[in-house]
Amino acid sequence: MGQLPKNQKGFGAVMVVLVLVIVALVGTVGYVVYKGHPKTTTASTTTNTTATADPYAGWLTYASQPNSVTIKYPATYLASSNDTALFLATTQAEKQQNDSCAKAQECSNFNFGITTQSFKKNSAETYTDVVKRNSYSPSTTAIAKINGYNAYENADAVKAEIGSEYLNFVYIDLPSRVVLIQGQFSQQSDLATFNKIAASATFTP
Repeated sequence: MGQLPKNQKGFGAVMVVLVLVIVALVGTVGYVVYKGHPKTTTASTTTNTTATADPYAGWLTYASQPNSVTIKYPATYLASSNDTALFLATTQAEKQQNDSCAKAQECSNFNFGITTQSFKKNSAETYTDVVKRNSYSPSTTAIAKINGYNAYENADAVKAEIGSEYLNFVYIDLPSRVVLIQGQFSQQSDLATFNKIAASATFTP
């Protein structure tokens, strides 16, 4: 059997050691590079969709067909109505009075009433012109828009010319007309409810 010369055996051993050193070096460099490289973290984005609560949830709807106005009112009230007016009661006795008012041409025997009117705007007229021409309460203050339209009110809520009743007028300036939503109530605390009712108004052309 042939044998490798001693110098070849030594050379083979050196090669093995050299390969091991290279492998170790490569492994070390790779580990260092891996540790030093910034990790990319994929953040999990959670979209929280918060449903906006409907401020009129559970409310009922009244529509004034001649004036093309629709409003909402609390379901806790007993309602009587005609084409232009809505009367709200808290007892059956009040509702019976309101039923009579709804059938009459004029009536003041109620505790909470809402009427609607619509005033045509001539081509050259502004909101102010229309209000002055059609209202005995022309002084108004801008309030939050209603259904996207500029709105105004006369909200002194003081005892007006109708005896002991409180009044408020809300005007909505539409492109071709001005809508008036008028509230009349026997308690000043009803003003906030009326304002919320007026703010629910929607309109058809």
